[in-house]
Amino acid sequence: MSRIIAAVDDSAAAHPVVAAAQLLAPVFGAEVEGVHVADVEGRTAAAAAAGFKIPFRTVPGEPLDVLVSLAADDDVVGFAIGQRSHVAAAATGHLALGLAGSVDKPVLVVPPRAVLPDRFRRVLIAMAGVPGRARELKRAIALAADADLELVAVHVDDESSVPSFSDQVQYETEAYAEEFLARYAPGAPGVRLDLRIGAPVEEILAACAQEHPDVLAMGWPHADEPERGEVVRAVLERSPVPVLLVATR
Repeated sequence: MSRIIAAVDDSAAAHPVVAAAQLLAPVFGAEVEGVHVADVEGRTAAAAAAGFKIPFRTVPGEPLDVLVSLAADDDVVGFAIGQRSHVAAAATGHLALGLAGSVDKPVLVVPPRAVLPDRFRRVLIAMAGVPGRARELKRAIALAADADLELVAVHVDDESSVPSFSDQVQYETEAYAEEFLARYAPGAPGVRLDLRIGAPVEEILAACAQEHPDVLAMGWPHADEPERGEVVRAVLERSPVPVLLVATR
């Protein structure tokens, strides 16, 4: 059986992390295992796992090294982790981004005050600029279709990157949306495109507020791409819903 690793620290944030992992697990056809990286077992972390009746273990070592080593197991298909960690409380997503940048498996970053549904129903995939790597979008669409999830792709451009098809803006936007979906989501049932123009962080968060997704999915580059990394970091700071980071290269 495949596993989602719920990486929990010994704080109140452990509960929403395990809860979100439980919601993500059916999407991957997986079970959840709680892992607390510490020299001694934390009572809060253990209690969160016990509350959801999932396996739990404490593993000594440096958190990032331990989690990356767990990712090497073939049956591990993803991670859930808190937005903040005791390792670097001042840096939002410090451990989560380190993990997402080191493994090829998706990492669900859970805000400590996230209000979670009874199950995941709608996923918002955020894309800034012209997508040079469509495989992440296509993979997310296939996964959403298999799990009976509604998928909305928000694509943020500036005015200069939207091609001109006519003299009327509304026709240009419709044509651009049709071309985008035909190229990057061919044959995907029910996928919608929310095309926006403006600052990526603000437009992604505005789309989130409008669409009310259960999960926001974003690409996280393994390569050195500072601009895209800045967008993800800023969204993580303010997202009210869990953010699923998908590795890109």
